[in-house]
Amino acid sequence: MINVEKVGYHIAGRPLLQNVSFVAETGQLLAIIGANGAGKSTLLKILSKELAPDSGKVEMRGENLKSIRSNQLARFRAVLAQNNALAFNFNVSELVMMGRYPHFDGSPSKQDHEIVEYALQQTDITHLRDRIFLTLSGGEQQRVLLAKVLAQLTDIEDIYGLPHPVPQPKYLLLDEPITGLDLYHQHNLLEIIRTLTLRNFCVIAILHDLNLTMQYADKVLILNSGKTIAFGKPVQVMTPATIFSAFHIPVDIIHPPEYTHPFIVHSRSFSEQPMLEEKWGRSNGQSQGFYL
Repeated sequence: MINVEKVGYHIAGRPLLQNVSFVAETGQLLAIIGANGAGKSTLLKILSKELAPDSGKVEMRGENLKSIRSNQLARFRAVLAQNNALAFNFNVSELVMMGRYPHFDGSPSKQDHEIVEYALQQTDITHLRDRIFLTLSGGEQQRVLLAKVLAQLTDIEDIYGLPHPVPQPKYLLLDEPITGLDLYHQHNLLEIIRTLTLRNFCVIAILHDLNLTMQYADKVLILNSGKTIAFGKPVQVMTPATIFSAFHIPVDIIHPPEYTHPFIVHSRSFSEQPMLEEKWGRSNGQSQGFYL
């Protein structure tokens, strides 16, 4: 699991994260949601060791993240960042193979090539294997980058359904992974993530689609102005009150009987917002936190 305790981060005296605490369990997808500027990407950068917190700590596999060497970390933690600008003319297979770099010295093995092929298949891009990455559409590039991190964390046992000699949790951090994907590939990616959680993965993803979050996430962390509004199961913490506090928009939660999960819909005109602000509080990071 990933244990986050009272994490804070400031830039030029301005707080971007304040006293954020939560536990992300192995075998679950934790979605981080919140308005633009809520601190989501900053938090993910701290979890990926790109930034160091000013206060608090992050533990991964029971060890303080700051004490884990980068080359060791790369063997069990992969990151799909929001901006992956690549200016090199690699083809798709070559780029996905880069995900295997932490696992070999010199040349890739037969198993490394098998894992790359598996990652291409899982992300539905085998037909793109020889294409130059820069010639692909934005959605295709996103799927290639997902294949790269999938290759980084996949073992040969995963491909053939074999037991691991010493099972260890793995961690996948995703910053807006479904951005630029069409509807089919949004659900396809989230189904892949759901499969990964069954393989001892802990997945943390920043998502903007609240209905996909409700459908796929096991836990949700809602941020606003760098503070935690709510943390828990989606159906318990994604309420009209918490969503209004985070996004400043009124919603209704509906649950048609033929579906296994609720849906979030915009409910009222903006003219009614002053009344809601008085009832639930304006989106200013001062809302009461919910932990379930």
